[in-house]
Amino acid sequence: MKNWDDLRYYLAVARRGTVSAAARELAVSHATVLRRIDQLESDLGVKLFKRLQTGYRLSESGAVLYDAAVEIEAGLRTLQARVQGRDDELAGTIRVAQTENVVVDLYPLYAEFSARHPDIKLEVLLSPSVVNLNKLEADVAIRQTESPDELLVGRRVGRVRFGAYASASYLSRFGTSPAIAELDWVLWDRKVSNWGLEDSCFHQLYRQVAQPRVVMETASYTEIVSAIRAGMGAGFLSDEIVHQHQDLRPIPGCTIATSSSLWVLTHRDLRNVRRIACFMRFISQGLIARLPQD
Repeated sequence: MKNWDDLRYYLAVARRGTVSAAARELAVSHATVLRRIDQLESDLGVKLFKRLQTGYRLSESGAVLYDAAVEIEAGLRTLQARVQGRDDELAGTIRVAQTENVVVDLYPLYAEFSARHPDIKLEVLLSPSVVNLNKLEADVAIRQTESPDELLVGRRVGRVRFGAYASASYLSRFGTSPAIAELDWVLWDRKVSNWGLEDSCFHQLYRQVAQPRVVMETASYTEIVSAIRAGMGAGFLSDEIVHQHQDLRPIPGCTIATSSSLWVLTHRDLRNVRRIACFMRFISQGLIARLPQD
């Protein structure tokens, strides 16, 4: 038997007694039912029905198959109920993907969500690259993008703004406002996904300074923040992160700036899983309250 779905058509005809009644039950055409029955009989090499003027009656072979088919159908329904029951529970694991250069501190929201829903475990996946939700490598992604994949669903939660910053101690080394070309720079690695965008801070820097003095590159946003705060040089940080550190200052006279949309996304096949829908709603509301919406 090549296709277990053919059993649905067989059982409908066996119970209803006619192809027309089975077609109405299954919401398909008369021809579809005939084709699927013929296919099942061809796969098994036996005739399952006696074609009578009054309708279809089970043959001897068809009667033998009937009890087994009913048992299989019952097992599939039980399995479906169990799986759907799991989807309806506010319990289990949610895999949340965020690239290491996500520039909003999500952990206060994660902590509040976990306190409200202790039966849900968050598995946070950190990677320099974008996790593929279409391959179900994660359940939810917090992602900077202007155009989410069409197979994904979710919500745009605001814009993240970036500018040039350095520590107060680093800027104090300069007697007056430093020229951009005078500064040491701590930059994201070129493999970071938004490095190559035409309006990125990196492109703006290289348009203004042919050979900026880069003292450090890394794909980890956390390391960039630490290096800038330690006085290694200037770099591009989000307003969200800067507001958490009183020792960071904007570079005087520097006009380099950009922004990007932040989304909370999941694959469309997961949107009705209750724990995932609950998590996405909570995180989205928390981020909307914090981020600029223009």
